[in-house]
Amino acid sequence: QTALDRMMSARDIATIINRIRKAEKDMTDPDPDVMSKAMTRYDKAMQDFDKAGGYAAQSEAISMAASLGLPQEVMEQQLGTLSGGPRRRAGASSWRASCSPMPTP
Repeated sequence: QTALDRMMSARDIATIINRIRKAEKDMTDPDPDVMSKAMTRYDKAMQDFDKAGGYAAQSEAISMAASLGLPQEVMEQQLGTLSGGPRRRAGASSWRASCSPMPTP
């Protein structure tokens, strides 16, 4: 899980992101049936992400993290690879994200 994933999970958008990632992985399957179904799932997941205000929430999460001194590159790293300071700031960002209102789509 990346630091950004953690923040998005505070907004209940992480499950949609997981669906998108699974569909992206399955779209590389050589079986045309698997690929076709994955493309349909991907389209639906992207629609759900948009309806849930995912783009606005993602932008807000990145901005919130930057205000705590976490650049976007750090937010895209796996939490386990972060040192103590950035990991704590990512946790604080996640907490702040869970406390702020959801953006309206």
